[in-house]
Amino acid sequence: MKVCKPGQVLLLCGLCLIDLGSAFAVEWQITPQVEVAETYSDNITLAPDTAVASDDYITQITPGIAIKGKGRRLTLDSNYTLQSLYYAKDSARNQTYNQLHLAANAELIDEFFYLSADGRLSQQLLSPGASVADNLNINSGRGDVVTTRIQPSIKHRLGKLAELGLSYSEGRVNYGSAAIADARLQETKFFLGRAEDSTKLDWLLNYSQSQQWATEALSVEREQSAAVLRYPLFDHFSLIANGGKEEGRINSLQNYQSGTYWSAGANWRPSAHFLLEAASGDKDQQARMLWNPGVRTSLSIIYLNRDVGVRASNTWTGTLQHSTRRTHWILTHVKEITSDAALAFVYPNGDTIRGEVYQRIIALLGITEQSFTRSNSVGSVTYSARKNDFSLGVSGEQRDYALSGRQAQLHGGYIGWHLRLSPKASSDVRYAVDRASGNSTINDVETVSLVWSLKRSLGKGITTGLEMRTTEMNGGAANVTRSENRLSANARVIF
Repeated sequence: MKVCKPGQVLLLCGLCLIDLGSAFAVEWQITPQVEVAETYSDNITLAPDTAVASDDYITQITPGIAIKGKGRRLTLDSNYTLQSLYYAKDSARNQTYNQLHLAANAELIDEFFYLSADGRLSQQLLSPGASVADNLNINSGRGDVVTTRIQPSIKHRLGKLAELGLSYSEGRVNYGSAAIADARLQETKFFLGRAEDSTKLDWLLNYSQSQQWATEALSVEREQSAAVLRYPLFDHFSLIANGGKEEGRINSLQNYQSGTYWSAGANWRPSAHFLLEAASGDKDQQARMLWNPGVRTSLSIIYLNRDVGVRASNTWTGTLQHSTRRTHWILTHVKEITSDAALAFVYPNGDTIRGEVYQRIIALLGITEQSFTRSNSVGSVTYSARKNDFSLGVSGEQRDYALSGRQAQLHGGYIGWHLRLSPKASSDVRYAVDRASGNSTINDVETVSLVWSLKRSLGKGITTGLEMRTTEMNGGAANVTRSENRLSANARVIF
């Protein structure tokens, strides 16, 4: 029996959705493009400073096509590139990589049955301890990773009384390495509730069942039921109640607790710009504050202390955004129980599944596919002037693996400067530092990079660029230093 590869399945799904779009009167935008680049590297294999570095010239030819569709009942956003690399000094290193992103949403039955699908094919670091900056470096540590997810759902309004929802989601993460087990996730969700009305009793019933497999020893099963009530007592003041039950099994998390919980409290909303809510009861205490005094400022803080399920005690999440005429501030914090595979679906277009910094945790601790407590904080500020944009960002994350008793910390920061030289030309400088550490005998891993780039538009659809990059990696199991300097010139044509 012939077995289709994940990348082929992704492509077939995309073709089916494109064919479906023709029946929904979708407006299509098809944009072919090609990028050509020439790069010189003084250490293409990222050899340690104690070894002899191998330099090389790399020619990169990357044709691609973007297909976007927009209609009343279907939206599609897809992008495919074929990256071909040719090495001047050793043609045996020549390689070709496929990259694909697909996201689609369809309303198959008007206001009733929906279907969404998304997927991604990319190359990422898979071998613990390997040092690879990107596909240009010669190292066997990188491989194809395919993430796919499909979700059929039903949403239906039952007159003015209630709204019904039912969905099933299945996702897979396929790693191109025998050292890492592929992951599979399934989730079923159901809700029935009354649309919010400030003058009447509002209620909501939720049920979800989820499963995740990497190996038999690293599996997750959860079943959750919950009910929420809100009764308006006075103007801007309501009584609230919450209750629920959770059952399941998480082999890689020791502090999982099945059981029931409930809480009761109040909701105060004196204006459309402020909300304060708090509730307390048996095994559940929670609070929420929302504040948006204007379009320039918003603050959201959610606190939860629940002794049932996988939520850690004293968990809180928060987001602050503030803008002035020239600055934009963002602060976020989240604490959750998750896994690498689950994060792949939470951030399908953002954080990589196994980005270089996160992969170093495996090199430090020797841990793969365990559930862990994740505390992540990110802050950034951007200052914009007439010709200059300055940016500064910091991030910190701690992961606690209860099964093995290991901990890992990730810290990083960057400084950026964007200069608009003319309406058609701009320059960027970015300095970044990332560090991964943990309670292991392996040395911390630190990466420092400095990148300068110059871009110029030569006309409609034609862009040229020049980039200088220096990267230095320190630490790891061998506690060595690896460095690389690059100079690249590129041209992109969008047809």
